[in-house]
Amino acid sequence: MLPIRKATLLMTYFERQARAKRRSILLIIVLVLFIILLSLFFHLSIMGTVWLLSAMLWPDPSLLQQLIFSIPAMSITLLFFTAVIGYASYQQHLKLKRGGVAIASALGAKRIFPSTQILSEQTLLNIVHEMAIACGIQPPLVYVIPGENGINAFAAGSHIANSVVGFTEGAIEYLSREEIQAVAAHEFSHILHGDSQLNMQLATILHGMDILYSIGEGLRPSLVRSTDLSSENHWNGKFENKGDLELYFHILAFPFLAIGLFGHGVTHIIKAAINREREYLADSSAVQFTRNPIAIAAALKKIGASENGSYVSSLAASHLSHFFFASSYRSVFDSFLATHPPLEKRILAVDPHFDGHFHPISPVREYDPFEGQVSAVTHVLTGSGKVGNSRHVPIIEEYIS
Repeated sequence: MLPIRKATLLMTYFERQARAKRRSILLIIVLVLFIILLSLFFHLSIMGTVWLLSAMLWPDPSLLQQLIFSIPAMSITLLFFTAVIGYASYQQHLKLKRGGVAIASALGAKRIFPSTQILSEQTLLNIVHEMAIACGIQPPLVYVIPGENGINAFAAGSHIANSVVGFTEGAIEYLSREEIQAVAAHEFSHILHGDSQLNMQLATILHGMDILYSIGEGLRPSLVRSTDLSSENHWNGKFENKGDLELYFHILAFPFLAIGLFGHGVTHIIKAAINREREYLADSSAVQFTRNPIAIAAALKKIGASENGSYVSSLAASHLSHFFFASSYRSVFDSFLATHPPLEKRILAVDPHFDGHFHPISPVREYDPFEGQVSAVTHVLTGSGKVGNSRHVPIIEEYIS
């Protein structure tokens, strides 16, 4: 009877992974369709604005109206929209071409070197190396965010070769070895599934929307200041005064402001929904890599019990929250814009018996950094034990009994 229960739970676990992947793909498709529709709406709004201005400025705007609704005009506006996104992509590439190191630097994290004499840092390095073996990847650089009492961790990088993982001091202080293993496995899942690269691509689209909005912001004052027009002998005498000129530039700026603001808001909502699904996928993968659903649930419970939660005070943390194990900040718009699912839902996904209560926590005892390392690596190579690769995923006896 026991093997049947194992198989049932194992199937449920794989179904959760598959469901998270399906939902992520669906949301990505929705985002692509939204960008296409937004580009068409951008064209229509630009053409409508030009038509309105032409009607206000020219006695017979019929020729211009025919031009702006032509295929060449549509091609120009769509090319402009694509160029803005492309420029945003290039800017993001320049910012993040250093990979995860750039993110770690932005968060104020410091690298842990193998020569460290700090016991907790030695332990962290060993755990990360164990999990790298378990996942079959090259061990990433390991960082710690000093002075952060919240329990959190992050993974970042455009691909496996330049990825890094980092932990807050609170995570190192309050999480046990098994819990750090589970959190590291969660972060490795993000690396293996390309979530960091996906986040960078989504950030590119958001940045493109910001550029559109910035163009609109720049159109309103800059062109008026740079154009010293009197009330006569300009633009066929259509400007009665400079107030009229300002009105025209405000009209011209409106499509950029509207598309930029609306596009940023909707893209941010879809991006947050994608991130939440990837968190469920990473939690399930952590169980797969560690073969220990209790550990990942325990780490999440400690975040819920901590007075600092998963908060990270770094100024960059709010913008980089999607790289973290748990949300690094709180917002009144969490229901729409949260990059992570609620803690309770994440815990229930791996521990259905969770009663919703968080119990007080205290710092973990000092432990040998090499404790359990040899046995963990042996289990990886033989396909048994808590840590292992994705080909052998038994559920632990305690969880199913």
